Amino acid sequence: MGRYQEILPIIDRIYQSAVDDNQPHTMAMMLRQKARVYAVLNDADQTETYYEKHIAMRDSITGINLESQLSEMRTKYDVDRHILEKTRNRNYAILAAALLAAALIALTVWILYSRRLTIKNRALVERIREQDKLHEQLQACSAARRRQGSGAGIARATPEATQQETENTLDCHGHSSRNDEPGTGDSSDARMEPGTGTLPASDELFDRIAQLVEQGRAFLDPTLNRNTLASLVGSNETYVRRSIQNNTGQTVNDYLNSLRLRYARELLANRKLTIEVVATEAGFGARNTFHNIFKKEYGLTPDEFRRFSS
Repeated sequence: MGRYQEILPIIDRIYQSAVDDNQPHTMAMMLRQKARVYAVLNDADQTETYYEKHIAMRDSITGINLESQLSEMRTKYDVDRHILEKTRNRNYAILAAALLAAALIALTVWILYSRRLTIKNRALVERIREQDKLHEQLQACSAARRRQGSGAGIARATPEATQQETENTLDCHGHSSRNDEPGTGDSSDARMEPGTGTLPASDELFDRIAQLVEQGRAFLDPTLNRNTLASLVGSNETYVRRSIQNNTGQTVNDYLNSLRLRYARELLANRKLTIEVVATEAGFGARNTFHNIFKKEYGLTPDEFRRFSS
């Protein structure tokens, strides 16, 4: 028993050293050893006291360990969350930069396309205007030739009028490409009946057609076709088709649509009129029909023509 009594001071020194060095595991171990010594010495009170201290110290150590682990997990979680947020922010920045670059590219492409489309549409509008001028010249030439042909069979004109007609005819020969095509019947000699100085019947038929369709604006009727036109001018479909083909180079439908398109372009200058109203007033009947024929003929839509012709 005396040896166990000697062990107690040693245990106390070790315990105190552990307290000074803040070594809870050693402190708990010394408390347990001291409880065992008192158990050998049959000191129940001291044994119970030091076992309770040992258990309290062990629980404290367990709590400290759990708190340490929890703190470590919390620190790791915070670090992982920070890394995740940093990665997410970087991805957002990359995505935003990519979207911005794509938007800039799309905007640049759209601007370039719009500029090219604008240049193209303005060129098309200018070409349409040139075609209108040429059409007016061709109409003037045709009228001059008809006056020249019909005047040869009736009263003689004054020298000044004759000279003017000759100048107009020469000018027409310089502008009309149809005069150089054989077999078209457009030259003044070919349009005259041999030995009579009068227009052939086909040209007289076209005069009636032009007077009805162009001057009378019969083309505004969307139901007008070759059969109806032949009945209105007192002829048959074949003669009407040939007469229009010989004088305009167009089919009956193309001839009517060309007049409708020309009138539609005049209506498009009035911005108060909708495209549907223009299509109806010009004799097309439906917007889609008008849109398709206009686009096919001029290379741009009615809306584009209205926008770029102003």
